[in-house]
Amino acid sequence: MVDTLGRLLAPHVTPANEQDHAQVAALAAAAQQATGEHVQLAYADLAAQCTGWLQQVNAGRLSAATGELPVALLTAERAAFGPLPPAAHDYGLFDTVLVNQESLATIATNRYSVPSHLVGQALTARRYPSRIELYAGTTLVATHPRHCGRQGRFIIPEHYDAVFALKPRARTMVYRDWLLALAPVVEEYVTLLCRKRYTAMDGQIAALYQLVQELGAAPFTRAVTHALAQQAVGAEYVRALAPAGAAVPRAHPASATPTRPVGPSQREVERELAHYEQYVANRTALADAQEGAGPCR
Repeated sequence: MVDTLGRLLAPHVTPANEQDHAQVAALAAAAQQATGEHVQLAYADLAAQCTGWLQQVNAGRLSAATGELPVALLTAERAAFGPLPPAAHDYGLFDTVLVNQESLATIATNRYSVPSHLVGQALTARRYPSRIELYAGTTLVATHPRHCGRQGRFIIPEHYDAVFALKPRARTMVYRDWLLALAPVVEEYVTLLCRKRYTAMDGQIAALYQLVQELGAAPFTRAVTHALAQQAVGAEYVRALAPAGAAVPRAHPASATPTRPVGPSQREVERELAHYEQYVANRTALADAQEGAGPCR
């Protein structure tokens, strides 16, 4: 691109939306008018060009290496594909945490629940970009989404099942707090339910919690929104207003073991300190240099 003074410009081209196209068209028209139609315009739709190029190299021309279309070989070659090797983000930062009396482990001021039988124990934490994993020895005991805020308290109710057997009322309180944190509209609905149906609150809260496990958070929230708009207070109304076919069995995140890339064992990673000393002191290179130089004269 050359400006009106003859200077060569190197613009950075990015994909544009409809609004960008409209603004550029007006600017281009003004530039044409100011220069007496001496400016040549060129439009680049990078997304379309990229799609066209991919179509051409994969389905429009034969591969120089195989003599066939790449798209024709994809099905056969896909069976030989393997997982990518672990990258830096696949390894969580190591930390050691102590479980307090509330069965919570503190990481960067946020508190994450673990099974209640681990109270007082030291656990190993692995901090990944998007999740937190907690281990007792080599056993994965809890997985939480990683939160970037501060002073948060994040609970998985199933971690307290052993406590609920001794204190049934605690189940209602934990389920209620979990529901209140799900979404603002759910918080408003649960608050209204606890006030209007106080005598049946234990059963209602348990039914709502079970329903969100069956439906998922998004369908459950939509059903609660409809129930609140109609002032239909009760878990039975939320279930009736849930989308048809939305109730499917869902594994709770606490019981699902995340897929982790297979990396080297700890024994393969660890090395004796003496193994690194030769690189620090450059002993091997010095010894080779002396051998190659021969005796001094």
